[in-house]
Amino acid sequence: MTPEPIVQYFLLPVMPKSKLQNQTMPSADPNLPTTPIPRRPLGRTGQPVTIFGLGGEGVLRTHGREAEAVAVIQRAVQQGVNYFETAPAYASSMDYYGVALGDSRPNIFLASKTHDRTYDGSLSA
Repeated sequence: MTPEPIVQYFLLPVMPKSKLQNQTMPSADPNLPTTPIPRRPLGRTGQPVTIFGLGGEGVLRTHGREAEAVAVIQRAVQQGVNYFETAPAYASSMDYYGVALGDSRPNIFLASKTHDRTYDGSLSA
């Protein structure tokens, strides 16, 4: 029996409605300006990452849908997202990230997780 992965939840501060009313949502048009996504230090790494990230579920947890998955990843990068997450269990997700990130990779924090919680086991996944 495979052990269930340990999940940690992080609560982000809630923005008052008065501030939300003055915020604009990013446009689907990449030529229009957007408001930068706020960043926070990530745990003990101290790495500044966006408070919104892209996980490896949805279209990223598939096989054979590279064009769609790459478009989603590249759109997130265009919008300023720099925190991305994947896992070996997410089908072709890691391959999609490899194709999509290209020259953006040095600016991206890409997290991965495994079912094995030991140091050696996580490196072998």
